[in-house]
Order: sequence, then structure tokens, then C-alpha cells
Amino acid sequence: MSSTGLTVTLPENFSPILGRIWIRKLDIIDIQDGSSDDENEIYYMDTEHDIYKKFPQVFTQQIGKIPNVSCTLKLKPDAKPTYRPPRPVPYALISKVDEELDSLEKQGIIEKTEYSQWGTPLVIVPKSNDTVRICADYRMTVNNQLEPAHYPIPRVEELFTKLHGSTYFCVLDVYKAYLHVSLDEQSSLVAGISTHRGTYKVNRLFFGIATGPSVFHGVMAPILNGLEGCVAYFDDIVIHGKTEEE
Repeated sequence: MSSTGLTVTLPENFSPILGRIWIRKLDIIDIQDGSSDDENEIYYMDTEHDIYKKFPQVFTQQIGKIPNVSCTLKLKPDAKPTYRPPRPVPYALISKVDEELDSLEKQGIIEKTEYSQWGTPLVIVPKSNDTVRICADYRMTVNNQLEPAHYPIPRVEELFTKLHGSTYFCVLDVYKAYLHVSLDEQSSLVAGISTHRGTYKVNRLFFGIATGPSVFHGVMAPILNGLEGCVAYFDDIVIHGKTEEE
């Protein structure tokens, strides 16, 4: 059996007219993309409380510090220090914001400074447990002046490929993940926040920094490297295996 047809070869700097989506819609050829329709049986392990008891120091809602790690917020060559005054805090939230600032200061995450060329106003996010989450609106000051972080975050497809065949899964969420990563001295000033109580330098990777996800993943990936069945994905650690022993 034989067939004839037109073959067009494009140089590397040209893109094809039709991509996978249109090729499938027109039913031109059958594209195998490596996906699988296999269904694995998932097992439930009632060992949650046993793990909590065995490793209580791991499951506390406290902010630690990753040892021997100090990250730098790399600025573009033409970056200019930018200070924006603090935004007014709703009266009903002032006491809760003060409590959170006190907590962050006590843990050494923020530190009061008398003068700073950098200052980013806060974004206050009320939480369901009657507390607040403090972020900073770095879009106004820092984000567009940062060099991009190039540590690649795995795509969902890559994650599913690694999980394929496993029947036991566990997801660990790193509590306030970014705050476990220290910033160097210059970066702590760049990440400074302006508040109704004055300006603070920020000693840890703070919520709202554009390069935060890549920086954090770049820290976590080497830590988990070599651990079979462990995958870092943003601020989660996915643990998987084919058996309970794994």
C-alpha cells in the first residue's frame, strides 16, 4: 500500500499554520500526546493523627527559616528607588493589623527603620478566622523593576507524569511558605513596606513580590532533590507512591 502527498518543511524560525487544537478539530491526523486513560485505584490511609503525634515539630503553625539560604531581589540596571505612602487602614481592622505587624516584628520577619528610599503600601486581606493577612502592593514599586527569576516551575502536565502509576498521595502545604526564605540586606530594603506605624524593612520573601513563586521553587527543588516520590509545586509538597511503604 502506498500514498502520495505534499510535505512542507519550515525553517526553525517559522511557526506552523495549524496547531494541535485545529488538527484535532479537523480530524487531520491522530495526535498521541502521551496522555493516558488509565485509572488507578486510590487508597485512603487513616494515619493522619499518628503522623502528627510522631512529628509534632513539623506540623506547628509557626514560621521557620530555611538555613544557609539568602535570596537576592535582582533589580534592572535602570531601577529607581520608589516610595509610596501608606494607605489608610479601615478603623475596624486597625487592631488586627497591629497584631499581625507585632507578630511579624517579634519573629524578625519585619524590622522598623527610620528612613528608607523604598516603601510599598500594604494590602489587608480579612480571613475567615477573624484575623488578617498582610500583603504588599509591589505592583506600584518593585515588580516592574525586577529582573525575572528564571527557575522554571513545573507544568501541571509534568506533575501528572511524575504521579502516574501511584496509588497513595499526600499533599503538605508549607505554612506561610515565602516567609521561610531570608532576603539579603539590600533586598530587605527594596522589599520595605510603608504602614500607618511607619516604614519597615522586610527580612523575608514577602507576599506580593512578582518573582516570589520562582524564587521559592528554586529554593525548594534542591532541598527535595533525590527524595523519591516528592515533588515541589508552588508552596505544596506532593508525596506519592505505589504502596504505603513507598
